[in-house]
Amino acid sequence: MTHSPSTTPSGRPLDIDALRSQGPVAVLRDGSEFIVARDCEQIVQVHGPAGFAALQSIQRQGGFWAGAITYDFARSVERIPTIATDDRDFADVTFARFATVERHSVDGVTHALFEGLREPVQQPAALGPMQSSLDFDSYAARIHDIHEHLLNGSCYQINLTRRLTTPVRADPVQMFADLTATQPAPHCALVRLGDIDIVSASPELLVRLDGRTLETHPIKGTAVRNSDLAASAKDHAEHVIIVDLARNDLGRVSEYASISVPSFQRFEAHPGLVHLVSTVRGTARSSANLADIVRAVFPAASITGAPKPRVMELIETLEPVRRGFYCGSVAWIDCDREIMDLSVAIRTFTVSKHGTDFGVGGGIVWDSNARSEWDETVLKASHILRSVGAYEREPQLLATP
Repeated sequence: MTHSPSTTPSGRPLDIDALRSQGPVAVLRDGSEFIVARDCEQIVQVHGPAGFAALQSIQRQGGFWAGAITYDFARSVERIPTIATDDRDFADVTFARFATVERHSVDGVTHALFEGLREPVQQPAALGPMQSSLDFDSYAARIHDIHEHLLNGSCYQINLTRRLTTPVRADPVQMFADLTATQPAPHCALVRLGDIDIVSASPELLVRLDGRTLETHPIKGTAVRNSDLAASAKDHAEHVIIVDLARNDLGRVSEYASISVPSFQRFEAHPGLVHLVSTVRGTARSSANLADIVRAVFPAASITGAPKPRVMELIETLEPVRRGFYCGSVAWIDCDREIMDLSVAIRTFTVSKHGTDFGVGGGIVWDSNARSEWDETVLKASHILRSVGAYEREPQLLATP
C-alpha cells in the first residue's frame, strides 16, 4: 500500500492551534525549512525487538511518518543487562503517520510562534529547579569506575550521562518556541505523540538516507571557544575514535569501498559553545531497508563509546536510571520520496505524565577529570535550561558559562 500525503508549499501561515491540540503533530527542521506534519492517520507504539518489524511495516505502508526511538531500543540491538531503573516505561519505537505535510521557512515558523502564542517567546516556560539523577560526588565515583574499566582494557571511551527532571509538566509548544528563538539547531523538533511530547534542539545527525546516499555527522568535542577546542588533545582523540565507529556503522549497510569522510573535525558553532563535527558518507546497498539501517547505526557512537557493545553493558551499571528518549533519536521518514532523517536526541526534553526530563552527558577517556567533565555537562545544559526558565537544583556546583 502506498500513501502520499498532501504537501503545501512554503508560504502558508503556520497553524498554531494545530500545534496546541492534543492530537499527534510534528514540526521538524530540514535545512532551511521546517516540515509541519498534521492530521494523524495512525500511531505505532512498540516495545522491544518488535520495533524492527514495525519499522519494516512503516516502510511498506509508505507515506510520511514522524516519531522517536528510545535509547533503550539498544537492548534490541545488543544484549544488555537489566540493571538501571526503568521508571518511565516508554515504548521503544513510537511513530505517527500524517496525511498533511507542509513546508515552511525557518523564519516563517519562528515568526508565527512569536506572534501566535499568548506569551511571547521572551517569557520562558519557567520550569524552575531540576533534580539530577547523579550529584557531583556520585558522578565523580562513576568517573573513577570508568577509569578502572579503561585501565583493564575493556573499553576506550564511555559516555556517562545524567538526567535532570522536574515534576512540572512543561508546555511543549511554548518550550519549542523558546528554543527556536534562543537555541536554533540544525535538528530542532517538536513531536507530539498524544501522551508524550518531545522537544529537541539537537545539533547532531545520526543518519540520513536520501535515495541511496547515507550520511552521519558525529559530534565529539565541546568548548566555549574554537581556540580551546583546537588545543584540546583529549577532544581530538575522542573525536577520532567516534568517527572510526561511525565509519564502521555505516559500512554494515553500505556498498563496498563507498565510505568516505568528506569533512573531518570541523568547528561548528552553537549558542554559547562550539563542537568538533565530521561528516561520514556511504552508498546504501540496494538490499538495505529502514530496519537494517537503524540496526546498523543505533545507538549513536557519540553517546555510547567504544567498543559499543561492551560500553552499553557498562553504561547500565553506571547510570541509575534508563535514558528513555534522551540519546535515542527523533526521526522523520518520507517513504514515498525515499528520505529518512534521524537525529541524535541530545539537548532534548521529554514531557510526559512524569513531568519534564532533560539529559546531559559527555565522553570519558583516560585523561578525563571529574571536575572538568562535570563542568562540561553544565556548559552543555546551562544555555538550554535558561531558555526555558530552568536550572539545576544545586547551583553551587554549576560552572559559570
